[in-house]
Amino acid sequence: MARAPWYRYGVLLPGYVVLASSVSMIAGWMFEPKVFQGIVAGFGEIQPNSAMGFFLLAIAMLLLDSSRWPLRAVSRGCALFVALIGALTILEYLAGLNLGIDQWSFAGTSIAGSLYPGRMPPLTALNLMLLVAAFLLLDWRWGRFSLAMLL
Repeated sequence: MARAPWYRYGVLLPGYVVLASSVSMIAGWMFEPKVFQGIVAGFGEIQPNSAMGFFLLAIAMLLLDSSRWPLRAVSRGCALFVALIGALTILEYLAGLNLGIDQWSFAGTSIAGSLYPGRMPPLTALNLMLLVAAFLLLDWRWGRFSLAMLL
């Protein structure tokens, strides 16, 4: 059996933790128990599209080095879909548009008193895009420098 690349040992546990927490957040939005919608009450609720983004990134991380090419393609596809959601969300904020991205996963989601009910916060969208960029640039190196580590 071949040894896993060096970064795999630091990816599996966080991948499963993110997968479990995003599944619990998605379950919170599906069944509406408030305890599942926020990881810690002080941080507020997680929007459904944020939970879906984290879920897809966890899948992408766990399938990153699969020996079968269809699974690697699923991994990259999940990451690119998260980047698309993040980019469109930032576009919504910058252009003042409402593309309805927050309704893709769960229709009718809203937070009372929010200017954009159900919409992922812009900082979360930016962070998801940076995570995807780091994910996709993981194998690119210039000598000892790795842009993925910087991201």
